[in-house]
Amino acid sequence: MKRIVFGFLVILLVSPVVVMAKQRFFRERAAQFGPAGVTPSQVWRVRTLTMEQRLRMSALQVELIREMRDARDDGAGRRERAFAMAEAQRRITAVVTPEQLELARKEPRGPLSVEEIVYYAIVALPDLEAGRRAKLDAIYGSLLGEARKEAADSGGFGRRRGDAGAAPADVQAREKERSAQRQRRQALFEVTEALLTQDQMLAVKRFLPDSLKMVGLREKIVFRLPSLTLEQEARVRAIYAALEDENGADRARLKALNGDRDLPPAADSGSRRSERREVAQRVNAREEKAYEELKTVLTADQLDELAASAPGPPRGIVFTPERIRELDDVTPQQQARLREALFGFNRATREERQEAKELRDQMKGGDPQSMELAGVRDKLRKVGAVLQTEHDRITRSVADTLTGQQLAKLVATASRKTPNQP
Repeated sequence: MKRIVFGFLVILLVSPVVVMAKQRFFRERAAQFGPAGVTPSQVWRVRTLTMEQRLRMSALQVELIREMRDARDDGAGRRERAFAMAEAQRRITAVVTPEQLELARKEPRGPLSVEEIVYYAIVALPDLEAGRRAKLDAIYGSLLGEARKEAADSGGFGRRRGDAGAAPADVQAREKERSAQRQRRQALFEVTEALLTQDQMLAVKRFLPDSLKMVGLREKIVFRLPSLTLEQEARVRAIYAALEDENGADRARLKALNGDRDLPPAADSGSRRSERREVAQRVNAREEKAYEELKTVLTADQLDELAASAPGPPRGIVFTPERIRELDDVTPQQQARLREALFGFNRATREERQEAKELRDQMKGGDPQSMELAGVRDKLRKVGAVLQTEHDRITRSVADTLTGQQLAKLVATASRKTPNQP
């Protein structure tokens, strides 16, 4: 099930628009505090911040976003936002120590990248085993500089560069760049999940915006839960059907209004921005209500599984035989352990893989979501639970066998669309 992981979330994470609220807090213009003018992003980069301190900073961020969002668009609203920002800065100084402020002054300025939000949360994990911590340091250390530069070039992951009026070649180049970022982050988070426990993943994901935390409760992802029963499936389907009926018209309108973001500033009027905000709030409110209903249908363990992993393609892109064969510095001892892990997986799952193939063949030519195939889906989920357990085991074995530098190479090569792609 965990290979449903960090893909769709990664696609959302990499999108500057989706996580706009997160970086408004850390954006460089989020004013300065303290005698040396230290910025919130510099404070976040301090490695000595504890998990409790980061949680308190995150709570301040949520409160600030709410106040900034509710402020009016006139002069009085601008004064409200300025006051809220100043108050947030004052409260942040009460969260960190003078020593940490001194360390923050040495950190680079500029908006935080997605990778930094996640990495510095990992740094604060109190129960992370030293060997795995070293590997994560090597993996993230190999790409933080590039990620930070990308965030600075785009003005932070809360700003987006409009494509209106841009030459087709420039638009294509930007989309290629965004696609490369999505692929890299999907690879990064796949390796991260292999090195962290479920509880640690839950702790790290607490710092993500609520919209991203709830991504794991999207319809297709919930239906992939190996432990989902037929009764739960029927109740979940009814919840999503009602949500679609209620949100259909507003989603269509929101899509049209979001297209206005690429208009010149003069054309994207205040009334359009106000309507966009109101429609989005209605859609989000209905989604949150539906998600609360889902929580009454799913068990606590199922909710934890969805929350700890990130939805996405069921197949990983890093821990594949093709990727691992690209490594040119695997020792004979490592090769032996990797072979044994692969052979062990094949031996342990031979019957389940055959059964899964037969069940998929039964679904060919029909509607996979039809009630007639409910029994087949149920069997597939149960077989998938066994396969996923074994897949998780082999993935962790590979991650434990390889060094941090080798894992960093895997992330770099997996950032390409296909193996051996130049």
